[in-house]
Amino acid sequence: MRAQMLAELPRRRWAPWVHREGAYLLNALTDRGNYNKQYTGGAAAGSGDNAHGQYGVLGLVGLQRAGWSRISKQHWSRVDAYWRAAQQKVEGDGPAGWAIYTLDPGGSGAPKGLPSYTNVRGPMTAGAVAVLSATERALYGPKMDLGKAGVSVHLRRGLSWMDRNFTLSDAAEELDRYFYFFTIQSVGRYTGYRTFNGIDWFREVTARMLAEQQSDGSWSGNKGSLLSTSFALLYLARANDPLAISKVRWRQPRGEGAGDAETPVEASWNNRPHDIWNFVDYASDRYEVSTTWQIAELSQPLYELMESRMMYLATDERLRLSDDQVAKLRAYVDAGGLLVTNPDGSGTPAIASIQRLAKRMFEDRGYRLEKIGTDDPIRHIHAVKVNLPMQMVHNGIRPLMVHFTRDVGRELQRFNTAHPAFNALSNLYLFTVGKRPQQSRLLNDFVVRREHAPSRSLSAARIRHDGNFDPEPRALEQLQAILANDHDIDLSLSTLSASELDRQRIAFLTTIGRFELKDAEVAALRRWIEGGGTLWIDVAGGGQEAIESQRMLVAKLAPDAQPKLMGRRDPIISGRDLDGGLDCRRVQYRRYALRVMGRRITPQLEMIQIDGRPAIIYSTVDLTAGVAGLNHWGIFGYSVTSARNLVTNGCLAVMDDSETAPASASR
Repeated sequence: MRAQMLAELPRRRWAPWVHREGAYLLNALTDRGNYNKQYTGGAAAGSGDNAHGQYGVLGLVGLQRAGWSRISKQHWSRVDAYWRAAQQKVEGDGPAGWAIYTLDPGGSGAPKGLPSYTNVRGPMTAGAVAVLSATERALYGPKMDLGKAGVSVHLRRGLSWMDRNFTLSDAAEELDRYFYFFTIQSVGRYTGYRTFNGIDWFREVTARMLAEQQSDGSWSGNKGSLLSTSFALLYLARANDPLAISKVRWRQPRGEGAGDAETPVEASWNNRPHDIWNFVDYASDRYEVSTTWQIAELSQPLYELMESRMMYLATDERLRLSDDQVAKLRAYVDAGGLLVTNPDGSGTPAIASIQRLAKRMFEDRGYRLEKIGTDDPIRHIHAVKVNLPMQMVHNGIRPLMVHFTRDVGRELQRFNTAHPAFNALSNLYLFTVGKRPQQSRLLNDFVVRREHAPSRSLSAARIRHDGNFDPEPRALEQLQAILANDHDIDLSLSTLSASELDRQRIAFLTTIGRFELKDAEVAALRRWIEGGGTLWIDVAGGGQEAIESQRMLVAKLAPDAQPKLMGRRDPIISGRDLDGGLDCRRVQYRRYALRVMGRRITPQLEMIQIDGRPAIIYSTVDLTAGVAGLNHWGIFGYSVTSARNLVTNGCLAVMDDSETAPASASR
């Protein structure tokens, strides 16, 4: 445990401590490659036991991360050999687990009188899977590549046992309950697996941990309050670790058609089993924040995929995804995720199929893969001069997809941190989280609408124009969820031209660049506003060209009116006199915006009043990306919370005037 702690501390200052722990653990390693219950000096011998053995190997992993270089291949080989021999004996790739003591006929086995200690058990198997993952990474990781052996048969058997037997309700595992939870978390970090036996261990274990805490803050288990509480806290401390990246486990249809409905087959998604594990270790050390990763299945619900804002998809063969799989990737990107693709081996089939995937996802929106320029912030947001050939799909606010045109997975698997692949991925990670790598996995801005029928309704429209009027399709959907969950309002949305506005009470006009409405559309929009409608105009991302077009439109809509800054007493700012109104007199801006305009805490909403009410409300800083829940760098605007609160107040304000519906714009 101390070695795991030392891995998180500054290396130079704590080097003497690292050396002390390392000397102890190497001396305590037995001749057979395991650890006994205790070590008091001399030559360690015997098979030890697998409960204490797990701790010993966790210590070695921590020391290696702490930069201690004295753990030799011979040490790792001895550990590796023991744990393979200690496994339950089965044929082929069938499920096989581990007991507390070795199941090797040539080993010392369990002490007399303790036959139950040779029963295969979940905590021991989970610990063994973590150990073999660590030994294979140390011994064979750099050699695992295309056309070469991947994870060993012993590790596959252990994972298969977990996938068949993992449960949270087995009375036989109660003795080591919290130790089991802590161990399964290590398995998840090392292997990326999120589910075993159909159980989402992260959500289920975390929820159970929180529910089982006693009123005095402790946890109670068969091994006593002290040990149970210790393991519970160890687990929960890492449950908050940011999920920096997910790796897509993609499957391809059996038939040739992309929409083939037959059972899909496993594809070459994991040619380099340690590539992303190596990256999160690198990112953790670089940013002094413990980050983690997971394997993502495209069958998972969107809210689970959104726990990670970056998704890595790799292949060395033709990428054939069903329409449903492509739709899920697109939904993930629309919700704020970044898809990162890598052609393992740089082969033509992989590169060509990734390019086709980009077309399937974005061509209908007018987006395409384009070369990332040398001055793009992705190349220098933290690590500078990241000179890797990359392409990007961009919507004018943020990157939606980044494609490495040459294979970077090989160097990730080799843990060659001198290669720019590590800096490229870490820059992308920082970009997606707005330079806040410490953001907890459990704090997610993606809102899931609860299943209930709101008692109130509000009709709204997104206005279509000749520019990019809907760069973030999920923004207003997130607003729908917020209004339904928190304010009991069913927000109905329509995408309409200005001339098609009818009895909608509120309309949103968004753009990321230049746009223009025809004279007839301006006249129709003016009639709708004068009839009681409220128009919000937003420059998504905060671009200067959009601001100029915005001001021109406002001048056409109200040529004789004088724009005015909303004051602190206005209900949309103060929240007063609104049913469920939110106090927005003090707001937060994004760090990127504060770098440009200096410290500021007051909202900057401008308005045109008609008959004493704010009829046109517009912002020269971004609202759309905030409402969508995006935390990306490079957006000039409000924070997610402030943007959502301001727009929510705007909806509540028109709800309070719901007796009078606006006139049709077509009249």
